[in-house]
Amino acid sequence: MANKGEIIQALGNVGITIRNESSDVDIREYINDSLQYMLALVELEDQFGIEFSEDFYTLDLFASLNNLIIVVSNFQKEMF
Repeated sequence: MANKGEIIQALGNVGITIRNESSDVDIREYINDSLQYMLALVELEDQFGIEFSEDFYTLDLFASLNNLIIVVSNFQKEMF
């Protein structure tokens, strides 16, 4: 299942650099524009072999790094 380091790496692949890895962060503060947001969604789907449902295509998905880890892990469980 997804861990914090893997999520941070995937986000970094699209230019979202999270420097504070020791605590929960609001990822929205690191996203520059809507294109980067969409690239992040696609990168997470590709990296973790998941497909987000339309309900998760909101910026709120990125409100918490810890929550994003849980969401990605839950989608991984559903896929396997």
